[in-house]
Amino acid sequence: MSKSRFTLSPEHMPKTLREVVEYCGMDVAEALVREYAGGRIWVPGTWHAKHHLASVLGEDMSRRLVSAFGNSSMDVPRSLLTAAGRQSVIRQLHAEGWAQRDIARQLRCTQRAVSELLSRSPMVQKAGGRRRPSDPRQIDIEDLLR
Repeated sequence: MSKSRFTLSPEHMPKTLREVVEYCGMDVAEALVREYAGGRIWVPGTWHAKHHLASVLGEDMSRRLVSAFGNSSMDVPRSLLTAAGRQSVIRQLHAEGWAQRDIARQLRCTQRAVSELLSRSPMVQKAGGRRRPSDPRQIDIEDLLR
C-alpha cells in the first residue's frame, strides 16, 4: 500500500529545525535542509534582495527567516529527522501499511536501512524472565499453547 505523503512532526526533528518550524514554518525548514544540509549559514540582520538566502529560498521564506533569526549563524542539519525520529517514523509508516520502498523514497534513505530497522524488533521483558516481541498484535507461542 503506497501513500503519497506523510506529515512530519517537529518532535522528530533536531532542535534547530524545530525552532525554524515554530517561527517560520515547515516549508522554510525543508528548504534549508534541501539547500544547505550539513552547512552553516549566516542569516543577515536585515533582509536584502541580493543576499544569497533570497536567491535560494525566495523572498517570502528568506524574509521569514531573517525576521526570526536575523544577525546570527545557523548550523543546518543534514536531515529533517534525528536518528530516533527516523526510526519512529519508519515504524509508524510501516504500521500504517506503507511498503518499505515507499518509506525509503519518502525519507530519502535506502530500502536496506528501512528493512534492517524493521527486522530489529524491540523486545520487552515479560513476567517470568522470558522475552517477547513488543508488537501487541503478535501472539506469544507459550500463550497460544496453553
